[in-house]
Amino acid sequence: MRYGKYCRRTKLKLSGTRLDSKKPSRTFAYGIAVMAYKIIASQCTVCGACEFECPNAAISLKNDIYVINTSQCTQCEGHFDAPQCAVVCPVPDTCVPAKVG
Repeated sequence: MRYGKYCRRTKLKLSGTRLDSKKPSRTFAYGIAVMAYKIIASQCTVCGACEFECPNAAISLKNDIYVINTSQCTQCEGHFDAPQCAVVCPVPDTCVPAKVG
């Protein structure tokens, strides 16, 4: 198994991911999967519960709305069994997987 910092073809950072994995732990553009969550702004109550639960500090308040930085979000992989933003959010289906592609 090869581990590396950068994918040679796309030159995207692959920090801590397996390059030959059948199930990638992180995903990127150009046919390589991207793993991140997003917050549905129209459903968000701006309670702030998600911001403090994120182990990667990927959630921040921007223009009175919480947003998830997709380059930092790892769906809590390596920290928890489930994405904590979705677990602690009081409004169902507000933190959902982001569609990439």
